[in-house]
Amino acid sequence: MRKVTVIPIDCGFVPTINYPRPVLVHDAGTALLYFTAAARSPDAGEQRVVAVCELCLCSKLGHPNDEALAGHALYSYGLEEYGIFEVRPSPWMDEVKACNRVSFPAYHMPDSRHIIITLHDHTFECLTKHFSVFPVSEYPADKIMARLLMTKKEANQTPDSTPPERQNSS
Repeated sequence: MRKVTVIPIDCGFVPTINYPRPVLVHDAGTALLYFTAAARSPDAGEQRVVAVCELCLCSKLGHPNDEALAGHALYSYGLEEYGIFEVRPSPWMDEVKACNRVSFPAYHMPDSRHIIITLHDHTFECLTKHFSVFPVSEYPADKIMARLLMTKKEANQTPDSTPPERQNSS
């Protein structure tokens, strides 16, 4: 069995200990988690941020909360409260690949990054190719609503919704 490691990600923000009001929007390819965070600078206050997971295979938001986090299977590998982490290698990715092999034994599914964000009262996890976090002012909700209301044809004709200054972060 491979050795699992949970690695903190320094993306410039940390989830607040106060209620972060998470909102998850996940369409067929992108997961967006809006939550309240604090920047890692000394004088930073709280602000709404969005974690953008492009080419997201799957996501989940819910249990365990911060008080039950010690019961999470990855807690003994370094998962902590109120943080953003990457799991390497991912047991969840292994599970998804095993499930996929039942119907597609010859297909080699590429790995995705296993990201975990631990919040007050919620844990978010996703398997994604690209991950970034930034203030909601750089990824406004009206842009997301417009994308949700598009037809398939319109969506296929629309360029990448990631702000240009963020398109290269992974």
